[in-house]
Amino acid sequence: MQSAGTPSETASDSALAPADELSLLRSRVQRLEAELESRLDASSHDSMELEAARALLAFTGKTFFRSLLEHLCTALHTEYAFVAEPVEGQPTRVRALAVHVDGAEGEPFEYALSGTPCEQVWSEDLCVYTSGVQEAYPEDTCLKRMGIIGYAGVPLRASDGHVIGHLAVMARHPLQHACRTEVLLRIFAARAAAELDRLQAEERLRRSETLLRSILDHSVSSIYVKDLDGRY
Repeated sequence: MQSAGTPSETASDSALAPADELSLLRSRVQRLEAELESRLDASSHDSMELEAARALLAFTGKTFFRSLLEHLCTALHTEYAFVAEPVEGQPTRVRALAVHVDGAEGEPFEYALSGTPCEQVWSEDLCVYTSGVQEAYPEDTCLKRMGIIGYAGVPLRASDGHVIGHLAVMARHPLQHACRTEVLLRIFAARAAAELDRLQAEERLRRSETLLRSILDHSVSSIYVKDLDGRY
């Protein structure tokens, strides 16, 4: 077993408008794509892994996550992989955005972090159990029900460093080559984190626009709009 951790006038000048935030996140995705290609060219000696990682650059959104999980399972020879994010208003629960099981897309699910290896991912960092994960987390009945022996998970971090989700793979057999597993997880997680950050920013922008539209549509008062130069 191996475990490692490593638009208002009163708004603050440092606050970003949702549209600006989204633009910065898109730029971050592009930079990560370039970095990923560079790192792969420099360090990958496995043609299958190289092809799998580069395939991720062609997708965005849910399609991206499905592709990531499929290629990750293939590269690491695991039966399960999923990407999860917190349930809104319930920080101790997460929901899977995309799931890959036995070579096919799986059904999304939701679960509590407590007593699972994913809890360690959120509280610390990379978590790898080449074997014996059931013994390490006896309260996690899902591991036993699914016959999981090996587990590896890594947090997905926003541009400011806070955790916004996690990426995990699970296998019914011991994981091979822990170092290789860690490298691939971290490379794929960097791109996955940027994509999840971008999707969450788009959702915040959508909610902001919906709220503003609702206020404008239902207000019985006169509304004046002033631009940044003070003109109405």
